[in-house]
Amino acid sequence: MTREDFSKHIHDLLDGCSEKAINVWIGFAKDCVDSGQYAYFANHPQPKDKAIESWLDYQYAELYFVKKEFGSDIAKKIFGMADRPEHPHCLYPFEMNAAAKYFRKNYGVEKIVDISINQNMDSDNKPRTMKDVQRDITRKRNHEAR
Repeated sequence: MTREDFSKHIHDLLDGCSEKAINVWIGFAKDCVDSGQYAYFANHPQPKDKAIESWLDYQYAELYFVKKEFGSDIAKKIFGMADRPEHPHCLYPFEMNAAAKYFRKNYGVEKIVDISINQNMDSDNKPRTMKDVQRDITRKRNHEAR
């Protein structure tokens, strides 16, 4: 998704999130691509803009499912880590599910950032995609239509 679409969809998903946090997450996606890290662990680079858009898709999809599985407050806490005044922090998408579990156990932001930086916070979940988000939305609509 484009930067503009990411901003719009994040605002829809996480009411009240800041533009600063959105821009930090977009910057994180760019930094990942600039350092040769590609979304979904792709081995072949895409054109830079497409590679950044793939990261934004990956970030959004994981946040969508964190919100669905752990609630809006925890999803906002994860996204809001980018709003920290002195040291904004973004999680890799594969860290978000583990971070949500830590938040559920009442770990603070600083502790979760420390774990993200200094330990292993990988999740056992397979990476979620925008196709997964779309399937979930379609399932929800079909269920509500019954």
